[in-house]
Amino acid sequence: MMARTTRDDLIELLQDWTYAAARMSQGLDVSATGAVGGSPDAPPDDTGEALGTEIIRYGQRVTLIALPAPPLFLTPKGLEQVGPPAFGYQIPFRSVF
Repeated sequence: MMARTTRDDLIELLQDWTYAAARMSQGLDVSATGAVGGSPDAPPDDTGEALGTEIIRYGQRVTLIALPAPPLFLTPKGLEQVGPPAFGYQIPFRSVF
């Protein structure tokens, strides 16, 4: 059973979001270590930042997350809109699940 969320939990969450929004509005990463500046043996503490391929360098670690697609996206019309051809790739869709 899930613990009940308290007023203090909500205040802490909103303070964290405000801190993150303030840093991002200044062009900074959400956290001081950013998405790739922390320990290479730990997951990134900043998972809200997208990393463009132009800033990825040899030796950096990235985390890839695969989630099952909603059934609507797997229809021929859905794959036309969100599948590989929609991004310019001439390869067939193949699920990782």
